[in-house]
Amino acid sequence: MLGLRDDPGRALALAELHARPSAPVGTGRRMAIVSLMGGTDAAARIRRILDAFCRSAGAHPPAADARHHRVVIDGTGYRWELHNEFSTFTVDWEAAEARPDDATPNAFLERFAECGPVAVALDVMIQKAGAPPRLVDPAAIVSEVADGAARIVTDFRADARGMVRIDIVAATEDPRIIGAATQQAVEIVSYTILALLGLEAARESGADLNRLEGEVEGLAATLAPNRTIEADREFLRRLIALSGEIEAGVAKTAFRFAATHAYGAIVWDRLDSLKAQSVEGAMSWRRFLDRRLKPALRTTRAVAERQSELLARVRRLAELVRTSVDIAVQEQNRGLLDAMNERGRIQLRLQQTVEGLSVAALSYYALGLLLYPLKA
Repeated sequence: MLGLRDDPGRALALAELHARPSAPVGTGRRMAIVSLMGGTDAAARIRRILDAFCRSAGAHPPAADARHHRVVIDGTGYRWELHNEFSTFTVDWEAAEARPDDATPNAFLERFAECGPVAVALDVMIQKAGAPPRLVDPAAIVSEVADGAARIVTDFRADARGMVRIDIVAATEDPRIIGAATQQAVEIVSYTILALLGLEAARESGADLNRLEGEVEGLAATLAPNRTIEADREFLRRLIALSGEIEAGVAKTAFRFAATHAYGAIVWDRLDSLKAQSVEGAMSWRRFLDRRLKPALRTTRAVAERQSELLARVRRLAELVRTSVDIAVQEQNRGLLDAMNERGRIQLRLQQTVEGLSVAALSYYALGLLLYPLKA
């Protein structure tokens, strides 16, 4: 461009801006959305399967480096999106079609069964206001969005098929508003589930931390003045073993906890964008997530802080023992220097004594030699 050289990441940056736009959606549509863990690790396999699927249906296949792809085959839309640690597949079709609702999405989604475990599975129905509702549970979570243009309903529970149902009840015919509300509702539910994946890791790490904290406290209680160097060496050996175990736990959970906090931030961002308002007689999305998601986020954050504090405590103990060892070594060195000084003084005295005796002996022999001429 203009004879200038592009930055290698420029094209990717521009493409990312348009990677996941909210597509216009009309009422009377249904979507099956599944997210499989694996992300970039499984991307090559997913592209191969998707390429074969598209070619068999006469549709355009994904590019070799594509991170998202969408085709429409016989009125049914198929979409794939690649994220950092998961891939999302969406199948959307006319809900009024006279065929089994699950046949087409299942046939497509089952192709990717070996590409990773399921993290998110959603069944989204987009209906006109006044249509018979699917979710009549009084405990359903309900909010009005887009200034009352749509109402989103879910129970955040897996049905018999393992899918979480979301109903979008639209009071408008504008497909852009419906599409934006649908995408944001789907992202809120998806990222809430992904954020909560860190809760199990936090509970497991919490149990390990209870044990490790007890061992560190017990080890710290053995610190005492006038310890031997051998005792300090054994202390450091045990401390290094505990430090390695703590570091392994941090390495195991660091990514999961970071992802949990990032996903949680996305949930609140999408809630703000959605401008969800409460509906009388029902729990709102924001209130539900405040009560369910925030405690989980606090738990993971608290476990991460405990890991950091325990590592800092171990380092402080190590510094104390190293200081004790250094003092003991210095005292030993001072003792060695004192002993060397004492030996030096003794050697000097011996040398002085030897020299005195040598002078006396020489004087004796000299006097003896003088006596011979004197006697003569």
